[in-house]
Amino acid sequence: MHRVLPGMLLCGLIALAAPTATSQSFSNSNPGPLAVIEDMNHGPRATIRVSGSDADHSIDWIVPDGGYVYAIEMGERNNRPCHINLKYATVDDGEMSFGEKGYGCTPTQSSLRNAGPLYSETSPKALKGIQVYQRNSNDRVKGLSVRAVHLTSGNGVRVRTRPVLRQNSSSWATYRFTRTNGNDWDDMESCGNQQVVVGVRIEVDNHFDRNRQIIKGLAPVCARLEFDRM
Repeated sequence: MHRVLPGMLLCGLIALAAPTATSQSFSNSNPGPLAVIEDMNHGPRATIRVSGSDADHSIDWIVPDGGYVYAIEMGERNNRPCHINLKYATVDDGEMSFGEKGYGCTPTQSSLRNAGPLYSETSPKALKGIQVYQRNSNDRVKGLSVRAVHLTSGNGVRVRTRPVLRQNSSSWATYRFTRTNGNDWDDMESCGNQQVVVGVRIEVDNHFDRNRQIIKGLAPVCARLEFDRM
């Protein structure tokens, strides 16, 4: 249902890919906890600390207003982590909308890896925290671990959250991938109370040179999800 939407390089500059989205009506038989919502939007945003390392450029990569990130895809080219794709969902005009927003190089298909739960209308989840796995010798991102929260409309005007836990446990569940040439986990950086990930700050070397881009760190950009009822 998803496809890669990498940024493209034109005249030596990055042409950033516009997000694409698909809408669908809520199921009549099992509409899910967000079906009472007409529209969602972001509350005030906050950028958390970088997991990984600082780099030459910091790029704020935010999904459309009201969207929440439920998974992150990363890819490489010539052993360089140079592609990131945010998979997101929202509610707009009473319909569930989901899509992708990609940045960076055109990765090799075999290098693509995902961290995060699958898209679900009946059990929607959003990312809460991001942890980067690196190679010590050059700080390149070689894996991700993420935490997620369940979403529910509750009784107010903000989406409520609760942790996604391991089965039969009170510990957070994690969704992760690693590559064989990584060797160091940085700290998990998490959004504040009732906030979810709505974007990332990408720490990247050689931002303007598609052939040399290297992603070295990610910082969650967080917000509460506010909504209007049907």
